[in-house]
Amino acid sequence: MKPISQESHDSEYLIPSKSAPILSHACTRCGHSKAWGSTIRSSDSLFHMLFYKPYRCRACMSRFWKLHSTFRLNVFIASIVLLVAVLGICTKSLFATKPTEQTLSLVENDKAKRRAQEGDSDAALQVGMNYINNGSITKRKEAAKWLEQSAKKNNTDAQYYYGLSLLGGQGVIQDYKAGFFWIDKAARRGHPEAQYSLGKMYRKGTGVEIDRGRAYLWFNLAAAQGIQDAARNRDSIANHLSLEEVLAMQEEAYRIGGMADDATKFSDSTLETSQDLSLK
Repeated sequence: MKPISQESHDSEYLIPSKSAPILSHACTRCGHSKAWGSTIRSSDSLFHMLFYKPYRCRACMSRFWKLHSTFRLNVFIASIVLLVAVLGICTKSLFATKPTEQTLSLVENDKAKRRAQEGDSDAALQVGMNYINNGSITKRKEAAKWLEQSAKKNNTDAQYYYGLSLLGGQGVIQDYKAGFFWIDKAARRGHPEAQYSLGKMYRKGTGVEIDRGRAYLWFNLAAAQGIQDAARNRDSIANHLSLEEVLAMQEEAYRIGGMADDATKFSDSTLETSQDLSLK
C-alpha cells in the first residue's frame, strides 16, 4: 500500500480528522466494523450513485459500497421518472397516429367531393354522410346540400337520408311534406328503412293524412325485408282494419314490391289471413 503522504492528491485517502464521523459499516473485504464516508468518483456507475453510498475501511483502507439510507426514496423517484418517460413515449406515439388518420380522412373526403362535383351521386352521398358523421351542427347544412344533390340523381340512400333531414330540420328548414316526398321515393325504390319510416308517417299523419291501410302496406313491405319493428307494427295495425282493407293493401304490396310472380304465395297468405281475421 502506498504511504499516505504520497496520496495527498486524493482527499478520500486521507485519514479523517477527529471531527469526521466514524461509522459502523462492516468492510466487505476485511470485516472491520469502522469506516468513514468516501467521495463519489466520476467513474462510478449511475446505479451506485443513486442507490449506494461509498465508504473507506479504517483498517485496510479498501473502498466499498453500502445501500444508501435514502434507498427507498431513490427507488420511488426513479420509478416515477421511468413512468413519466414511458407515458410520454406512449402519448407521443398515440397522438402521432391521429393526424395521419385525420389526414387520410380529409384526403378521401376531398376526392369524394371532386367526384361529387363531377356528378357522381354515390360520391355526393359519401360527402353528405361524412358531414353528418362529423358530429358538428354547423356541418349539417353542408350535409343536406350534398344529400339533396345525390337524391335528385335518384340515389335511394340519399333520398332516404335527405328526407330524414327535412323531417328533423337538420341543416334545412323543417318540412314534413318535403320529407314525405323523398322518403316515399326511396320506399318505392325498395329501401327497407324508408318503407318502415313511411309506414310510421302514415300511421301518425306526419306530412300526409293518417291512413292506417297504407301504414299497414308499408309496414308489410318493410317487414318482408327483415325489419322486425315493422312486422310488429303491421300486426298491431291489422287489428284496426277490415279483411277487405288488409287484402287490398296486400295486393298493392305485391305490385309495389315487384312480387307478381309470387301469386301462389299471395293466395296462400291471403287465405291464412282471412282465417285468422275471421277467428278474431
